[in-house]
Amino acid sequence: MTTLNPKPALTLTAPKNAWRWLWQVPLLIIGLLAFGFGVRQLVRTIKPVPYETHLADIQTLITAKKFAAAIDQINVIANHYATDAAKQGPLQVLAGDAHYLANEGGGGAIENYEKALVHYDKAVRYGVTPTHVTLERWAFSALGANDAKLAVEKLEKITRDKPESVILYSHALVDAYTGAHETNSALDVLDRVLQQNDTPLDDRVWALCKRIELNMPTGGVGLDNALKNAQKAVATTPERNPAGLLLYWIGRAEYDRGDVDAAALHLAEARARFIVHHLEDGRAAILLGKIALARGQAEVALKLFREIVLRHTGESIWAAARFGQAEATAQLDQPSDQMFADFDHAVKTVTTEEASVTPSKHARPKRSEMIELPQVRTTLIAQYQRYAQADKLEEALHFLELQSALKEHESASLIFRLATTRERLARHQLESAAQLPPEQTAQRNALRNSAYKLLAQAADDYRRHARLTTLEDDISGNSLWRAAQILDDCAQTVKAIEVYEQFVIQRPRDSRVPEGLLALGQLHQSLGKIPQAISYYQRNIKENGKTPAAYNSAIYLAQCYMALNVTGDAEAAANAEKAEAAVLRIVQDNPDIGPEAREFRVSLFTLGEIYFQNGKWADAILRLEESLTRYPDDPLVPRATYLLAESYRCSARDIGAALQKDPAMENREALVKARQERLSRAATLFGRMINLLDLDPADPKPLPRADEDYLRTSYMSRAQCFYDLGDFPEAVKLYNQTATRFAQNVTAIEAYVQIINAYLALKEPRQASAAAERARWILKRIPDEEFGKGPLPLSRQYYEDFLKLGKTP
Repeated sequence: MTTLNPKPALTLTAPKNAWRWLWQVPLLIIGLLAFGFGVRQLVRTIKPVPYETHLADIQTLITAKKFAAAIDQINVIANHYATDAAKQGPLQVLAGDAHYLANEGGGGAIENYEKALVHYDKAVRYGVTPTHVTLERWAFSALGANDAKLAVEKLEKITRDKPESVILYSHALVDAYTGAHETNSALDVLDRVLQQNDTPLDDRVWALCKRIELNMPTGGVGLDNALKNAQKAVATTPERNPAGLLLYWIGRAEYDRGDVDAAALHLAEARARFIVHHLEDGRAAILLGKIALARGQAEVALKLFREIVLRHTGESIWAAARFGQAEATAQLDQPSDQMFADFDHAVKTVTTEEASVTPSKHARPKRSEMIELPQVRTTLIAQYQRYAQADKLEEALHFLELQSALKEHESASLIFRLATTRERLARHQLESAAQLPPEQTAQRNALRNSAYKLLAQAADDYRRHARLTTLEDDISGNSLWRAAQILDDCAQTVKAIEVYEQFVIQRPRDSRVPEGLLALGQLHQSLGKIPQAISYYQRNIKENGKTPAAYNSAIYLAQCYMALNVTGDAEAAANAEKAEAAVLRIVQDNPDIGPEAREFRVSLFTLGEIYFQNGKWADAILRLEESLTRYPDDPLVPRATYLLAESYRCSARDIGAALQKDPAMENREALVKARQERLSRAATLFGRMINLLDLDPADPKPLPRADEDYLRTSYMSRAQCFYDLGDFPEAVKLYNQTATRFAQNVTAIEAYVQIINAYLALKEPRQASAAAERARWILKRIPDEEFGKGPLPLSRQYYEDFLKLGKTP
């Protein structure tokens, strides 16, 4: 068998004769040289674009207003000729022209003017002699960049070379000199214009008017001469518009000098000359409107301003015309949304333009004329005073808010006016809300909400005023105190606490600190923070013991302890003792407070309530009887009457329980008599309570929930007193009255339950059965929602079952 040998592996070995390929190297070198020579010859055959052609192309782009493309092309060519000063100069001129012309038409970016100045300056440093065209563009770029002195330099260079061009450049020269604060030089330019015999009429009139304008700030002989020359020119100027311009500036100068009558004549004559709606015609109308306002001719002024508002919408005098329109409307006492919109536009105009100072790299703002911030401020203040004195507080407040929108340095007087006006307006709104009939609930709530919002803002204003008047101690303290009171009034409890605490801390020696501590206690008490309230009351009593606020703190301290006295344990008893001690110091052996003092009166009522709450009937009767005897007309009389009646009834109940428990009790007859007297006294007081709260049972008046509960309980308790006395016929009669008065309430069924019991006690089962039948009929008419309430939350089913069985609950 034949076997196949495997294929041997490949190996790399050097050629037997490596030098045999060396002859190819010279050929490679010769080939590379030939290629390079050919490329060089090829390059020589391509002709470069001439420099002049590049300049022409760039000029074409500029002419076509493709300024960005022209700038890009200039940058490319300038880099190519970076070291050739002769070629750099013309490129810099073109760059300056591109940036200048990019702003042609006005409203361009100041950045373009600034760049144009840089390029023109470089061109001169590269050796370029600027032409008159370049000088003109250089000058106007300087004016655009607010470099008035540079503009003067370039324009004067042109007029020196070409004296006849002074007329052509007079407007720019005067603006430049004015911008450089060289008024005399600007007047010299105007003289040069007027001295030339071939000056066109429009330029001559412009120069005469400009002389008046430039002399107005200083007045004197210069202005007199300017006015005389202008008046002479009017007589020799047949064209209506030029004559109108002269008359306008004559009138404007007279207005500034205070010669209002002469100004009115010339301004009216100027308007009669204009044959088109010239801007100066609008300016003349605005000045005539201002004169009419000063003369009290608001209707005439309003007509003039409205005309300009309609004819010159969006122009430089539009804001002034709208402002005048608003002033006239306000003077006519015809405030409207449009009037305030006009005032608001004026405020925005002057605040925006006052803040803008031609910022670099931004468009030059278009400024309004004939309206300035001091003028707007003065008018707003005057209108505020006008409307505030007329008690038109909403409008007065709006004028104050517009003053605030001027965004000037915060004035303490302005903030105080804001605070007082908002507070007064809020009080008026609350009074108006209180006078609305009950059916206008939505309007009443809207007025109240608006009033509370205004009060909160007024409090903030008072706090700001307090900060701004820190160095005037009394004024600052009064405003801080007022802020706290207002916040308290409008139920801003947390903020009120903050401000009262600030007042107490910052002004420890102020005589109002005791009242502040009292208020802090009351506010914490209203939030249910009893321990914090107690601490403020105790501090006030300790630090300011002889002040009315400290005595009031004692009363509220007693109330706090009474609020804690709900558990019936030892701690509650201790709180009751603390409450009693707090008010006893006022009504017992206190030489500082007599019965005529409010603190004494409230303390006496409070003491009676403390005893009642703790079941000390004898003490409660003593103090409550004293309270009602001393103060029969006090607002606390209804509650004190009820507590006194309940005290007598509960005392009689306790005597009855004691007699029942111990039949052999000593002084039994006296106790029985005392029980009867107390039940009779209780019934009388419950009757008095009914008379206080329910004067017309046939037409019951709506009562607060607490008074409704007092009334219902008084009806039932009065009848119960006669029931407990054993006078069942009288009890039946009174229970019937109760059922009739509260026919739609579970009280009616409770009254009938007692009627049934009374008849059973009288051994009249047929009457009891009849009463049960009436009760079942009444029960069906009582709404379901009336069940499950009160101290005995019994269901409808319970009463149905009772009436079926004829059993007492």
